[in-house]
Amino acid sequence: NGGLVKLSSFGLGLLLAAGSMTGLPQDAHAILSNPNAGMPRSASAALRRAVPVVNEKLGSIQADLEKAQYLLRFPNRKPWGQMSTIADQCLVRLEADKAGVLAGIEDQRKPEAEAAIRGISEALDGMQLALANQDSDRTATYLNRALLGTSDLEMLEMPNLPYALPSIYRDFPYLKGRAQVQMNFEGVSQPLKVTIDGYSAPLTCGNFMQNVKKNIYRGSEVKIADKTTVFVRPQRNGGVPSTPLEIRLKDEFRPDYRQALDVANGDYPALPLSIYGAVAMSHGSEDTLNAPAEFFIYKFDRASMGGLGGLSFEEGQFSVFGYVTEDSREALEALSDGAKLSSVEVTRGLENLVNDVSASTPLAS
Repeated sequence: NGGLVKLSSFGLGLLLAAGSMTGLPQDAHAILSNPNAGMPRSASAALRRAVPVVNEKLGSIQADLEKAQYLLRFPNRKPWGQMSTIADQCLVRLEADKAGVLAGIEDQRKPEAEAAIRGISEALDGMQLALANQDSDRTATYLNRALLGTSDLEMLEMPNLPYALPSIYRDFPYLKGRAQVQMNFEGVSQPLKVTIDGYSAPLTCGNFMQNVKKNIYRGSEVKIADKTTVFVRPQRNGGVPSTPLEIRLKDEFRPDYRQALDVANGDYPALPLSIYGAVAMSHGSEDTLNAPAEFFIYKFDRASMGGLGGLSFEEGQFSVFGYVTEDSREALEALSDGAKLSSVEVTRGLENLVNDVSASTPLAS
């Protein structure tokens, strides 16, 4: 997953020592030796990699494209030939075995899946030309399109959770895929949109969507701490109980509950807090519980806020359940202390909410 191979310190030493023999750019050594080099650094990458992979053929294409994106990060002597080989091979495999790539997709979803495959093929064609011209910017553009297409295909193959929730939580509201929520704040001209991920945090997303449907966030005031953390604190919690701390480890299929991660020893989350626009629940009455309704948006800046390895000091301590969309960054920056949330609604993915109890316990707007 993500094309990242975990190496022992001995094995990594051999790899770096072999750099001059294999033609590995010396400038890449610092990147390779970083233990969290495979951590996503953007919301789009985190959400893309968080989709469970159940189709091995599609998963292998995605892993190779993730590897190409990793190679593209090398600062100077980029391995153009290696990236070109990856693009060529991915295109050949995609077009030679479309049936295998489509395996497992329901019939009613196949037209959408076939359109996604055409989009990936076109992106790979553009990527090949950009690589031939050694154009980093255009290569990145087409590579991102191809990766987005593989993620879309994987979501079409996985309309439900690929795992069972613990029995004690199965009656809780939960999100079985993705959804999008839109917030409007007084004094901010643009809406703030958030993509929430039920694959990684189904209970946290389900609780959040229930709160949205009950209108408990409407009229809430924004509190900004240290210019980096935007808290939304509703005046009432609508009788929604606390949910457990819910964090999915990177490369794992399902989340763990009521336990923080030991990031210092290499436990990295699928949805990192160390990304600008991360959305997470505050802690509840104890650190292993989420607050019933209070959430925050984290305006992480790696240069000024990153600790060891460029990660937040709070990484692995909170239930991150989504990210502000790229086109909502201006809205997030425009928020000021004391601004009120005038409206919030689920704009996409409401059908993915399971065990919806909000309809039986409505609150006034």
